[in-house]
Amino acid sequence: MLQNDMKKGQMGTTKDGIRFRIEDNKKGNIRLATVYASSVGLFDDIGSIYTSDIATVDMPDGTTERLEMTPAQAKKAKKVQDIYRSLGW
Repeated sequence: MLQNDMKKGQMGTTKDGIRFRIEDNKKGNIRLATVYASSVGLFDDIGSIYTSDIATVDMPDGTTERLEMTPAQAKKAKKVQDIYRSLGW
């Protein structure tokens, strides 16, 4: 599944193993989501997440599917990752 195919209400898992629910129908590298971090000892929150941090998305039939990026989205995600790396994050 491509990043832009995610719909509002769709659940998924980040690369860190944290569950989330998409809260908008926008397209692009940043999406609004409710993050359910209480399963790892933190609190639940709503905010923006990078789609490059998403590992899998739950499909309506109960299966999970890996999230893929278009070449343009992959290029932009790499730029963001390089900026974070240069800051020491």
